[in-house]
Amino acid sequence: EGTDPALTTFAAALEACSRGRAWCAALALLEEMDRQMVLADSDSYSCAVTACARGRRSSMTLAVFEKMRARGLRPNVHAFNAAIFACTREKNLSKALSLLDSMRDEGVAPNVVTYNAVLSACEKSKDWQRALGLLGQMVDEGLTPGAVTYNTVISACGAGRQWRLAMSMLREMEANGLTPDVITFNATISACQTCGKWKEAIALLKEMEERGIRPDVITYNAVISACGNGRQWMKAVKLIEEMKAKGISPDVITYNAAISACGRLGQWMWAMILMESMQADGLSPDAITYNAAIYACAQGRQADRALGLVEKMKFMKLRPTLITYSTAISACAKSDRWSEALELLQEMVEEELTPNEITYGAAIDACERGKQWEQVLDLLDGMSEQGLEPDLRMYNASIVACEDGQQWDMAIEMEADRFDMKQEYKLEKEAQLAEALLADAAGLLEEADDDDVEELSIDWL
Repeated sequence: EGTDPALTTFAAALEACSRGRAWCAALALLEEMDRQMVLADSDSYSCAVTACARGRRSSMTLAVFEKMRARGLRPNVHAFNAAIFACTREKNLSKALSLLDSMRDEGVAPNVVTYNAVLSACEKSKDWQRALGLLGQMVDEGLTPGAVTYNTVISACGAGRQWRLAMSMLREMEANGLTPDVITFNATISACQTCGKWKEAIALLKEMEERGIRPDVITYNAVISACGNGRQWMKAVKLIEEMKAKGISPDVITYNAAISACGRLGQWMWAMILMESMQADGLSPDAITYNAAIYACAQGRQADRALGLVEKMKFMKLRPTLITYSTAISACAKSDRWSEALELLQEMVEEELTPNEITYGAAIDACERGKQWEQVLDLLDGMSEQGLEPDLRMYNASIVACEDGQQWDMAIEMEADRFDMKQEYKLEKEAQLAEALLADAAGLLEEADDDDVEELSIDWL
């Protein structure tokens, strides 16, 4: 019995849709096949699934994939890969792993593309342990990891703040005969950046240049961020000049990272200079830029400048965020300007932004410095109404404010609440420690034989 000519025609059209990312046309073709009672086969559905995936229609990709299986058709490796990539875009690692298991159960051999897709899901879920396990698994199955594989594993290690493992993967990649590229180095530098390993980040930047690999703006952004996390603001600023000298144009992210680096150490003047420099480069500061500059002014006790930046932010049609207001309130607190701190708190509520513990903490600090005990108590009531719990620092500030206002009974009451909180905190820590010790003991008992169990029991007793 020959092949249905209609099926052959539809199959060719679906394959063209797959190559051209024409997911909408692919779905229309499947509907037309049903209308004409042409039974779509596995390859036809696989093409439709792939078309949806290439068109970045994740939910549709998975829907067509499941419809295919419901009709008793076995997906091929391309369909599985497309479905796993859809899971990756939706940050659904458990589903991606489930599909990987289904491939084996259904006799479809995973390939390098399959593993790369699952590894990408691990990266987005910051599951570096599973990423390393999958790397070993694909080697055990006789598959050869490529540069994309290693780049993804390195990124997963970086997402999990495992910079040493990221560096190890870079060296393993080279040992396996693969040449690291700019993406590899960027991923490794980013891993260092998350942990503030600025020396290692700069060393990797130098290594790139020695190898003839041209850094890009992403490279410098990661190195500058690493310097910021490592409290090396001067190096962050110098790196901007270095990249310009090499013909690499800084972007908004570059400047934001450098301004944040200055802010951590209260270098407000340099933060303002960098804001002017980025505008001279034709770049428009965004909300993150303003927040970083306001933070720098707060750390440098420059309340007027911080408040001026908030007003300029509004003038530039940028909506202040929770971080904006919290940081500006902190700037007021550090400059003993409690009334303006409360005005900002009221303004953010009018803007339908909900204050959090950090916001209230800054406002309480401002009022305590201003010896405004009544305002401090009002703020504590406001926290309670929102279901927020004051921390020990807030209780300390409240007690000091009440004592300064000679509100001795209130101070004593606050002291009692603080004592209760300290006891609760202590008990919670002791419970966590006991739980950890029991878990360790259980692990030892599971690994021990009968003689070891008896010896361990005697030791514990």
